[in-house]
Parts: sequence; C-alpha cells; structure tokens
Amino acid sequence: MSQHQPEIVKAVLDDCLQGLGLDYLDLYLIHFPASFVASSRNVGEDLFPLTGKNEPEGDVAIDDSVSIVDTWEAMTMLPKSKTRSIEVSNFTIQHLETIINAAGVAPAANQVEHHPLLRQDDLIAYCKNRNIHIIAYSIGGQSVIPKSVISACIRENFQEVILSPQDIAEVESVGKVQKRYNAPFIANKPRWDVNSFGDDAEKNASHHVIL
Repeated sequence: MSQHQPEIVKAVLDDCLQGLGLDYLDLYLIHFPASFVASSRNVGEDLFPLTGKNEPEGDVAIDDSVSIVDTWEAMTMLPKSKTRSIEVSNFTIQHLETIINAAGVAPAANQVEHHPLLRQDDLIAYCKNRNIHIIAYSIGGQSVIPKSVISACIRENFQEVILSPQDIAEVESVGKVQKRYNAPFIANKPRWDVNSFGDDAEKNASHHVIL
C-alpha cells in the first residue's frame, strides 16, 4: 500500500483483494513510511502520481498531510477476516517506536533491505526484542525475496542453513563499508523525493517521513 490516507485504507485493501481474486490476505503491509497523493479518481488508480518536476524521470507526488501513525491506526482496525496480519516495510527504529507507542500494536513483520553490505544490526536487534519478524530483501544489493511455486524449492527455502564461525567472519568481512541500495530518492525512477532513512544520500530530498 502506497496511498496511506486513513479514510481509504480499508478501500485499498478491498481493491487489492478484488484484483487478486482472494477473500483475505495473510499479510498486508505499508510499503514505505511516506504516502503518495491519493488518486483523484478511484482507489487503485494513479498509483504513482507525478508532480511534473525532475524531468524526464519525474517525481512521485508525496502527501505530507498523512502521518505514519494515522495510517497504522487505520491498519489496526482492518477486519481479521480480510487480512490475518499487518506489517510494515522499510521502517526504521524511530518509525516503529512511533507507531507502536501511538497505537499499542506492533507490526507482525518489517520488510527491509538486509544483506552483508547493509546489516542494520541495531534494527534487527530491536525487531527481535519486539517479536517483529524481519523479511529481508535486496540480498546482495538486488531486490530478491526467496520464492517459488515448485514444492521442492519451497521446502528448500524453509531449510535452515547453519554457518560456522569462519563462514560468519567471511560474510561480515564483505560489509566493512555499509551501503544502502534501496533509498528511493536516488534509486527509483520516477524518483521518490523523500528522506526515508536519514542517509547522507537523501539529504537533499524535499520531503521527510511524517511521524
């Protein structure tokens, strides 16, 4: 979900279910801690509204009137019959603390960029302490989440891999210089003109996350 206005959160879920031909979702998430301007037509349309700036790639129109607390509180009100769990994606510790303190409900999971080049140790430890599952993407700097429709491959994805201390040391040595690859201000086209993580690469963004 990228249009976060609380009054349309349920309608966006219904539109998603209708499009997928499903009665419910196992997980429904806030894709990023910044809201796009809502469609002036119908929910599910104009998913990437543009401002007309930063041509030729363009800038996505960001809605600074919507806070992540407003959206999360609306998410917590969704019926369990339509989504079994609610989660977030690309949330920092500050973002998580803000929504949990406001709503009293922690997300089931936080989907984040996580690999040897961006370990995010503090965030992983925080989520573990709060019983928030981590779903890693951009393994190796590319947008990959292990998935398959083949039964044997699905079973393999659930098999635990045991690393030796030497294996761990070798993996950690790769990430001596930590780097984020998925900052939308520099990585996305059209550009998302928002400072999502507080990284140096985002310091010239015009918008920030509304807490």
